[in-house]
Amino acid sequence: MGALGIALLARRHGKAEVLTNLPLRSCLDAKVEGREEFVCTSTKGCSAPGNRCRIDRMRVRFPDGVRPFFWGGACSLYDRSPSRRALPASAPDPFVQRSAELEALVRRLDGAVATAVTRPTLAITHEFLLQGLFPFFATYFHELGFKLQVPGDADAGQLRRGISQSNVPMCAPMQMYTGQIGTMIDGAPDFVFLPMLRDVPRVGQEEHSTVCPVAQASADLLKRLYCDRPKVRFLQPVIDMGPGNLDSDLFRRSCEAAAQEAGITDPRLVERAFSAACATQLEFDASLPQLGRDAIEWAREHDRPVVVVLGRTYTIFNHVLNSNVPRLLRDLGAVAVPVDCYPVAGDVPVFETVYWGYGQTNLRAAHEVRRNTGHYAVFCSNYSCGPDSFSLHFTSTILQGKPHAIIETDGHAGDAGTRTRLEAFLYCVSQDRQTGHPSQERPREQLRLLELDSLTLADTRRRGDILLFPRMGENAELAAASLRGDGFQAEALPMPTRHDLRLGRKYTSGKECLPAVVTLGSLLARLQEARHEDRFAFFMPTASGPCRFGMYNLLHKTVLKRLGLLDRVKLVSQPDSDYFAGVSKGLALKTFAAFVAGDMLTEALLYTRPVEVRPGAAQEIFDRTQLELIRHLEGTPAPSLGNSLMETMGGLFGVRGICQKAAAEFARIMTPDKQVPTVAVVGEIYVRLDPFSNDFVIDKLEKRGLRARLAPLGEWLEYTDLSNEAEIRKGRFSTPDAFWARAVSTFLQKSITARLYRVFAEPLGWPQRTTAAESLQASAPYLRADLLGEAVLTLGGPVHEYRHGVIDGVVSVGPLECMPNKISEAQFFHAQRDLGLPFVVLQLNGEPLDEKTLDHFVYEVRRRRDTASAGTSLSEPSWAGPF
Repeated sequence: MGALGIALLARRHGKAEVLTNLPLRSCLDAKVEGREEFVCTSTKGCSAPGNRCRIDRMRVRFPDGVRPFFWGGACSLYDRSPSRRALPASAPDPFVQRSAELEALVRRLDGAVATAVTRPTLAITHEFLLQGLFPFFATYFHELGFKLQVPGDADAGQLRRGISQSNVPMCAPMQMYTGQIGTMIDGAPDFVFLPMLRDVPRVGQEEHSTVCPVAQASADLLKRLYCDRPKVRFLQPVIDMGPGNLDSDLFRRSCEAAAQEAGITDPRLVERAFSAACATQLEFDASLPQLGRDAIEWAREHDRPVVVVLGRTYTIFNHVLNSNVPRLLRDLGAVAVPVDCYPVAGDVPVFETVYWGYGQTNLRAAHEVRRNTGHYAVFCSNYSCGPDSFSLHFTSTILQGKPHAIIETDGHAGDAGTRTRLEAFLYCVSQDRQTGHPSQERPREQLRLLELDSLTLADTRRRGDILLFPRMGENAELAAASLRGDGFQAEALPMPTRHDLRLGRKYTSGKECLPAVVTLGSLLARLQEARHEDRFAFFMPTASGPCRFGMYNLLHKTVLKRLGLLDRVKLVSQPDSDYFAGVSKGLALKTFAAFVAGDMLTEALLYTRPVEVRPGAAQEIFDRTQLELIRHLEGTPAPSLGNSLMETMGGLFGVRGICQKAAAEFARIMTPDKQVPTVAVVGEIYVRLDPFSNDFVIDKLEKRGLRARLAPLGEWLEYTDLSNEAEIRKGRFSTPDAFWARAVSTFLQKSITARLYRVFAEPLGWPQRTTAAESLQASAPYLRADLLGEAVLTLGGPVHEYRHGVIDGVVSVGPLECMPNKISEAQFFHAQRDLGLPFVVLQLNGEPLDEKTLDHFVYEVRRRRDTASAGTSLSEPSWAGPF
């Protein structure tokens, strides 16, 4: 097919312009004089000790002489095909110029240290998260009195080292960073700078500019990974880049805390260092757009295409992670401009729902590229990059109609394939340029308008739309029933099917997390069976990151727009700080009570089903009570706020009495004194609560004689309250008034949860409820609470419950390549080593899970439980790592 495509393109190209004759006689007279194979010993493209690729070399005699031809190998080292369009050495190269500025800074700082002065050494890298802020922190610590140890560019050797030392496969940038930190530790510095950088400088007035969970967690992951190197002290401040960037109080306080952690307490010294660092960073930042402007002007004068290289800075400025894209573009005659050097006009919109800082920068640059004649884009990404699985959709939406390319690499494959793809891309660019830039005349997709096309819950009720809740356990039915009681046309989508999964996959790339695909497929399936005149609103909240959940909303909109369905369905975009925004406080409290009742009812079902006296008895009670709750909720409007406050101390909107009756029924069907091993089922919230998405893992555990303790939906609601309160205390995101409103809401929700828990706990003999605060405390030795998201809950809850004898093991479920799940998995290794906690992590993509993995896990849980019952101990596990 590829050959046919090239032939068709060649025919089209031949019709468009006059071509010189191909010297067929020279080809026919050519003779092969010899062929041999050799092993490449170079380390130019792969670093020591080299990949030792096998290269084929053939000598061919033509009428005008003998020429060698090479093929094979992972990189383009032996690709010696002539390039008539290669840029001359005098052409500006912003990539090289930017790197030269950093090198000059390091030389200047190193030269400023008096040789007679002994300074403590601090190892700091310009790779990974510090690629953009290196000038600031290098200057800051130099001025504080440290001698800097700055390694060179990270290479393939450090990538391999990181892979070999990591206990969980991460993305290539994280693996390379792991290897380079190990190399820095080898240099025996007094300190290694290992910050938790939570966000990067903002490009405008956007509220959030976060980095991905893996990058944020890197400090905690690497501290645990290298904890056997006691002579090195890790400097691990939490760095918040608040609104205002370098001028923000949050950033200043973060840097002051970093100085204190390093033992620097002189406030005047810290202030001088901070001022000097800000000046250096601002000077560096100001120089970058000029590098881009100079390159663009040169390209205009010499009639060369401008190709903006998009991607995170730590990818595009590393020759291994960027697969040599900048150099290859230069060899092929294009002027490559890095995204942070590309001038973006002030009227380019800020995409407010995109909370990743790097994503914001790339989307704005893509917008500028799309509207500029003669400018094109290549996006350099890495396999397993969670944010890019969504950002690439949005970038392609913005660039639709204009030639652009996406290059993904894991750092191993070399650049031979990259060159071929860039040649194809630049062919499309040349066609666009030669035909008068028709791409500029094609309609442009406005991603910003899609962002704004959303409804609130109040809008939905006013319009009379059918409000659809994605299936996330049985609680979706209760939420819909509660809203029906207040005049909404609300329904919960049914449990997803294989058909829904296939439908969702049809319009996605396969890189997104499973819930994004399943919820999209379920929505499309519902639309297929609906009447054409029906109008829907799909409940899909926004979020502030750092994980991918908050991007489902925009992804779904792009798909619906492409399918022409946005006139039939709108998305309800409630903020994660208040899922009930826009409805009465009474309805919010009533719906919250329904959520908690659903959680408790599910927990009662899972607690009693493994020990029921008659098979099916627990399920019958659950189904009957669930239906009773639904009928009650949809038939009972929410009371006024005053009466609702009374309900929180009384009958809890009628659900307390229904739950009391159910709890008594559950207690009567339990087999007396029957003991079964209990395992926590935790992980990503949608996958763990949706049986289809987790391949009915709880049923499989119960068939193997285990009881499942499922982390409830309410855990996340409680956690968001707790984390929002902590962020407000730090001065982020809100006002003092919001703090008090949040405090009242938190008090009421805690009261409802505690009262309904006691309804079931007393007759069923449950242990004390694990709170979100206890989960964070238990997680602290492995992950700090500053890492927002599910990772701390996934890890901390089971650690707390295992210490208190509540569970015998843990099953963590999540989407394939889920970032929070990978983080918790990496730290489960250390918790297992510290506590003996058996665990298994299941990454799911809609395919059946490997049941042998569960068999091994169940065996280990039983073995350790039996050993503990016998009064003996296991100093080491019988297995190495998870299954």
